[in-house]
Amino acid sequence: MWEMKPKPGYIYVLTHPSDPNLVKIGRTTREPEERLKEHNSDYTQLTGQIVKNTGQEWVLKEYIHVSDTVWAEAVFWDTTGLHRFEGKEVTGMQWDFVMMCLDEAKNAGIRPESKQLSKPVRNKEWMINELVGTGITMIGHYRGLVTGVEFECEKGHKFKESPGVVSNRKTCPYCDLEEANKNKTMFFLSYELIPIQNSNLNKDAGGAFFYLWIKAESMDEAIRYAEYNIRKNEWRIVKQLKCEPDNKKSYEGDEEGIKYYEEADKYGISHLYQWWPKEHDKE
Repeated sequence: MWEMKPKPGYIYVLTHPSDPNLVKIGRTTREPEERLKEHNSDYTQLTGQIVKNTGQEWVLKEYIHVSDTVWAEAVFWDTTGLHRFEGKEVTGMQWDFVMMCLDEAKNAGIRPESKQLSKPVRNKEWMINELVGTGITMIGHYRGLVTGVEFECEKGHKFKESPGVVSNRKTCPYCDLEEANKNKTMFFLSYELIPIQNSNLNKDAGGAFFYLWIKAESMDEAIRYAEYNIRKNEWRIVKQLKCEPDNKKSYEGDEEGIKYYEEADKYGISHLYQWWPKEHDKE
């Protein structure tokens, strides 16, 4: 049932540091910052339980002002094509898709008098029409707005993505990467690692070497990404072995090195872990 009278307020999106795609969608007639504090402190709710279990708080990523909070939230979820369980609007969702749904909610206005949610037709023909002029072709079977489908761009890049994201972005992710990485430098970094105490890594695992090829604007940026990746995967740095600009010529005769270099050259990043058994731990 709709509320008797439309109330203005906000649709807000919280994200969690444990997973960049984990989002909490909500509506409020108060300030979004107030709801953020409640989500981070009420351990009886799902959002609070996540804070308690991870030790990390939710972050207010985005919010929009709307004329009718109930209607705008309904339009948001209708656009996703996902089922919303009342009080549990925590789900995995890519940010491009979140922004597309927020745009729909922002333009929703006030609920129609019929109080029935009119669903726009987003079928295969709609998707094909959305791709006109983009150079992208849908080569997989369309199964709705959210389910991943295979696409191919005019350069021959093939990728799998939800139609909703592609219709909003209208670009090939690989072409986007090529453009973004055009003026970046390739760096090679290597580290000697051991698991952090009480980590979820195999108890019998010894240490490891970590090798990273990454295109970055600076050495500092490359180091920040490498060390974030290391911590995220529950390793502790024993020693940084190498950190230097890289080029393909240095891998002449090294097929494995060439493979990882070319992968980073194409996608912007490539990495490799090499473990050594615990019984062979270094002194």
